Amino acid sequence: MGSKNGKIKRDFENFNDINSYPFPLFSLLRDKDSLPFLTSRGCPFQCSYCASHLISGKFRERSPDNCIDELKFIKNNFETKHIAFYDDALLLNPEKRIKPLLRKIIEKSLNFHFHTPNGLYINSIDEELAILMKKANFKTIRLSLESSKADFLKRTKSEHKLGDLKKIVGYFEKAGYKSSDLEVYILVGLPFQEMEEVEESIKYAGDCGVRVRLAYFSPIPGTEDWKKMVENGFLKEDSDPLLQNKILFPFLWSKITPEKLEHLKKVQREVNFRVSVQDFPLIYS
Repeated sequence: MGSKNGKIKRDFENFNDINSYPFPLFSLLRDKDSLPFLTSRGCPFQCSYCASHLISGKFRERSPDNCIDELKFIKNNFETKHIAFYDDALLLNPEKRIKPLLRKIIEKSLNFHFHTPNGLYINSIDEELAILMKKANFKTIRLSLESSKADFLKRTKSEHKLGDLKKIVGYFEKAGYKSSDLEVYILVGLPFQEMEEVEESIKYAGDCGVRVRLAYFSPIPGTEDWKKMVENGFLKEDSDPLLQNKILFPFLWSKITPEKLEHLKKVQREVNFRVSVQDFPLIYS
């Protein structure tokens, strides 16, 4: 960026080359014990409820070497212990990006605690990837299930998230994780969802031996589900943004009433407790 004759001139020549982006100015943060990290920008998918493809533009991947350079920079300049991957599609093209990156992390002994707060696509996970994540010191692993119902995934254009959760859990257990180390996201609150469908998905996750975290749907302007909600009169184009708050769904647009939501939370607690008991029977005996 520069100026000529008092006018600002912007150079977007390298805008599409994500490897040319400067590292974030983490030095401005007061607390650098935990830092966010991205190996890519955007998302190639267009799930009906998600705005990632609208906010972040086209999908762009950093090279493993560029990612390693940033991790080395963090290690050499800050006393950071935790790194959280915030990619929307961290496991896309795993042989090209995440697996080479993890091998380099292990090779160079970049001893962070790694976390994946954004849900991972379960059908991108194989036995080798689970082993690499364990060796690289991944502590928080959250998986993107959304629903166990194929028709839900088809309706929301999320079919890329369909996978064999039980098999994936087996990969992680073989790598040395306990099943209670894993959590899956179950989506709740879309206008067409029934309580029974969500409950079935929660119990399915429990039967696979993993804990459940409920992810509440929020209608985001510009998404396909937002447009459908406006068309069906749930919201208006100029509705107060406060009405898009995810905690309002039992009161404004969902078939899942507050009473039904409390039931789902009870089922969630029971499933999570059962999974914990399986991994730590002496503690709960």
